Amino acid sequence: MAGLQVGHLRFMHELESAFVTGADAQTDDLILAVLICSMDWKDARRHLGRWYMRPVMRLWGWRCRKKCNLVYEGATFRKYLSDSMEAKKVKRANGGKSLHSPLHQRLYLMLVEDLGHSPTDAWDMPVREAIDLWMARAEKQGALEFWSDRELAHWEWHKQKNAEFLAQQESRVE
Repeated sequence: MAGLQVGHLRFMHELESAFVTGADAQTDDLILAVLICSMDWKDARRHLGRWYMRPVMRLWGWRCRKKCNLVYEGATFRKYLSDSMEAKKVKRANGGKSLHSPLHQRLYLMLVEDLGHSPTDAWDMPVREAIDLWMARAEKQGALEFWSDRELAHWEWHKQKNAEFLAQQESRVE
């Protein structure tokens, strides 16, 4: 499998998963989200509709509560989601406006309507690849300008020097 797919986000959004809605995640949210993302999103949709999944999920939840550090596992899963949706650093965005529709819907529409992918290919595409295409498209249209490696290194150097200066100033006050 190709990692987190746009279809995974869509399915978790349909199920109102705390991992995509921003609500506080409970143990059941974690178990469901991990199950969905552990397989192709179409397989997860098919399996979760089967009669045997409710008892399997209950048993898996019981075992996880007994044997896992759920706080750690939840943080690990959030990091997986974050890493899968990481985008390049943007230096300038023209005509910025607030986007309110869920990420999976914006990615799907861009892939199908603007780039000509089939609906199936759009849902199956890894999220990171879809975000990269979205940002490349925006850059081509002049809506985004990315930091070069040199600019990023210069920015990091300035941040470090500023932190050193502030630490020096604090030590003088004490």
